[in-house]
Amino acid sequence: MASNLKVFFDMTISGAPAGRIVMELYADTTPRTAKNFCALCTGEKGTGRSGKPLHYKGSPFHRVIPGFMCQGAASRGATGRAESHSTGRSSRTRTS
Repeated sequence: MASNLKVFFDMTISGAPAGRIVMELYADTTPRTAKNFCALCTGEKGTGRSGKPLHYKGSPFHRVIPGFMCQGAASRGATGRAESHSTGRSSRTRTS
């Protein structure tokens, strides 16, 4: 049985430190998903076929419910700033 890993995101809001989000990855029940998510947290896979980096660093969250969940999007709008898939609005909450 695989042991569960814990990963974290150090968060910023408008460039100021805002705390750390710690997540447990259930490698015992979802080993491939946990391994992939961990690789996206560390950036260990380098870049994808498109040449873009394969990591979450700098990705915004557009919705945070403390103790429950975070939702994020990594798409870039016309301004180059990250935007929410659902609203198209820019976000200033980012992973550091």
